[in-house]
Amino acid sequence: MGGCSAKSHGGLPQELLQSIFDIVVEEPGNFQTTKAFSCASSRLCAIAQPYLLRHVLLHPIRTRNSRVPQQATNYDPDYNPSEHLLGVLYSSPHIASYIRRLTLIPGFATPPATTVRIHWLDRDSSLPKLLPLLVNLEALIIPAKYPQRSDNASGRKTWSTISIMSRNALETAFTSQLTEVDITGIDIFPSSLLWPLSSLQRLSVSNIQTIESKPDPLAWVWTYRDRVDNHDAVAQRQVGKRRLDSLFIEEAYDSEELLAFSSPSWPFELDTCQTLTLSLGAIESIFSILKSTRSLRNLRLHTNKLRIDRSYDQLGYVLNHYDPFTFMPLPSRQNDWQKLTINSLTIEAAFTIVTFHNNLIIDHFTSPLSWLVDFLEASFESWTTETLSLDLSFPPAFSDSLFRYLDDEWRRLAGCLSSATFVQLNSICIHILGLSPDSFEFLQRRGSFQEMLSRDGIIISSGCDSEST
Repeated sequence: MGGCSAKSHGGLPQELLQSIFDIVVEEPGNFQTTKAFSCASSRLCAIAQPYLLRHVLLHPIRTRNSRVPQQATNYDPDYNPSEHLLGVLYSSPHIASYIRRLTLIPGFATPPATTVRIHWLDRDSSLPKLLPLLVNLEALIIPAKYPQRSDNASGRKTWSTISIMSRNALETAFTSQLTEVDITGIDIFPSSLLWPLSSLQRLSVSNIQTIESKPDPLAWVWTYRDRVDNHDAVAQRQVGKRRLDSLFIEEAYDSEELLAFSSPSWPFELDTCQTLTLSLGAIESIFSILKSTRSLRNLRLHTNKLRIDRSYDQLGYVLNHYDPFTFMPLPSRQNDWQKLTINSLTIEAAFTIVTFHNNLIIDHFTSPLSWLVDFLEASFESWTTETLSLDLSFPPAFSDSLFRYLDDEWRRLAGCLSSATFVQLNSICIHILGLSPDSFEFLQRRGSFQEMLSRDGIIISSGCDSEST
């Protein structure tokens, strides 16, 4: 750090130093670099502070099993993340204005002498005091899961029994200054709380409860107040619906649930939405939501919740033949497909493996390629787009020896993308995610994948590096 001493940069203007930090911070994964700069001198520390505190994450901490010290078994019910941050802000009030993005990472704790699992936010009494201090907060994130934390890998952490204290805290945070809100970590959310978000641009939700929705007994305490006390206020609002640039729906299971997004008490106008992301639980959910999005430019489909796989055992024998009429029916008549013109379509699909005997032996693995081809061939008779992206992810334990069982499916995908319907697209990108550089190279050498590489206009890229083929 000698080269970054105060003497070496003492003559540089403040604007130049801030421009350098702007460039450094924009690069992904440069938090540690910014942190190192802040340790070089008091002047660099003062400049780095707003960058380091721009995004704050609050999460519970794990307790340790006394019998197995290396195994974290439960979240500490006595640890209060908001109280810790609140103490920091009380001692240094000026840094509260630096926080632009706050992420509340999910986690449940089991208090002593009880078997009830409680979300840590329901025990965090400092959150209502903390949120009003964040005067420049632009994004509030309560995700269903946080991929950077390995202890959440077991599945979604859904928060459905929200306390009145936590609800009141969220109400104080939902102000007109927020431009991004992610509440996918909350199972059912009352739409009336979203009305104050007049400047919101990006919204991610799981399941919305509106006045028109059927009451959910599991969320009665959480939503009853909105269905009764706020019924007249929401129905008689004088303000119009707000514009929304981007909407992500985590639980797009059926058409009935998605009707909430076009109901009168839903505060946003879907006609203005330009980017729509659906985590599909049912294929028909696409059509019910697309009817209200006339300005849509970008559509992303997550297929991880669909039963769309063809499964194979470890010797390559087909265990379950993918059948579009049994697993995930596609519309049988072309008239059932709604006309759609967009700039880009992105489809995320995953290969999976199921293991047993302490994860040492593969029981079977699955492939989404057959469903993907059927979906593309059916939808592109009615859909028009300029760019198609396929994000295909592999689990870490996917062995190179399994690739040979997928040759027919890769060839079918290559034939589909080389048909007259798809050659007119400006670009087709296939992103292979999760494979190591060696495994990606092994996949590229297979003859079936070579057919994909030989097609003009198809760009193949790997998530393990930035190079494309």
